[in-house]
Amino acid sequence: AMIREAEEAFGSLDILVNNAGIQHVAPIDEFPDDKWEAIIRINLLAAFYAIKAVLPGMKSRKWGRIINTASAHALVASPFKSAYVSAKHGIAGLTKTVALEVAQDGITVNAIAPGYVWTPLVEKQIPDTMKARGMTEEQVKHDVLLAA
Repeated sequence: AMIREAEEAFGSLDILVNNAGIQHVAPIDEFPDDKWEAIIRINLLAAFYAIKAVLPGMKSRKWGRIINTASAHALVASPFKSAYVSAKHGIAGLTKTVALEVAQDGITVNAIAPGYVWTPLVEKQIPDTMKARGMTEEQVKHDVLLAA
């Protein structure tokens, strides 16, 4: 419905950027089910549904650009981030699959995989990372964030 409303208000939707993301840091045996499900819904399923919604219009126009924000975690794992890493690996796979399916329709699908970017999402992870790794705040900032 949101895609349809945007197209009605602004015209054709030619470029989609999937950039939503949330995070939770915990060992897998302590990872709350509700956090796991929320991360998968927001970080992976939302991109799937947005892509699914924009493809009919892009196909009819024979043109479109889809850009998915993956993460360095789409390429390598990191401890205590099982849901986030799983979702970002999923984004990488989704991107590749959709790219193959729609290339003949003039639609490109790509993912970017940035490392840590100082955002409220990353800032909120510091206390949990300190606890999970037994580190000070400065150690997390230097050894975890800057080393990425």
